[in-house]
Amino acid sequence: MLTAAALFLGLGQASAMAQAPSQGVKVAYVDLQRMLDEVEDGKRAKFKLKKMFEERQEKLNVLQHELQRFKDIIELSVKQRRWDEETLRRKKAKYEEMHRELLAQYNTMQRELEEAEAKETKKIFDKAQKVLDTIGREHGDVLILGQSDATPYWAPRLLTKADVLAVALTESFKLSHLWMPDTLRITDELIKRYNAGP
Repeated sequence: MLTAAALFLGLGQASAMAQAPSQGVKVAYVDLQRMLDEVEDGKRAKFKLKKMFEERQEKLNVLQHELQRFKDIIELSVKQRRWDEETLRRKKAKYEEMHRELLAQYNTMQRELEEAEAKETKKIFDKAQKVLDTIGREHGDVLILGQSDATPYWAPRLLTKADVLAVALTESFKLSHLWMPDTLRITDELIKRYNAGP
């Protein structure tokens, strides 16, 4: 089990490792969730996914209504003793089949929505990555990290993977404890350039 002292020592070592390669390297932060929400492609994707959800939800509502109606008929028939045991067994079996179909439709809808969202998000993030590459090259020795979790999105060539991870670990610790000046945040620049196109 990792103790607090060991964690602190580990962060101290990561900080020390980060000092050497990061001297002269600026760190910039990008909020990709905000970018996703604010770029035009993100807004279109959100609208498209919402429409897809509403269409599928409408179909599910119809199936759910039919299922409830059939359940009500069964319950009323049981109270009024309209059916013999065999008919009741068949009706309950049909109800269970309709219920399984509803659940299958729901699971299919969820999977389709998740796949569509992942596809749309990937397209946007792929395009954003190209913009981040350009921004990183233009700013020289700047390491671009995710604002919420310090995930590295672009690193100058002078940093090795180990250096990038050490800096990211140190910055991740800082993100949870320190204020960051706006000059280190490049989300607005990313959004502007993304919307401007290639």
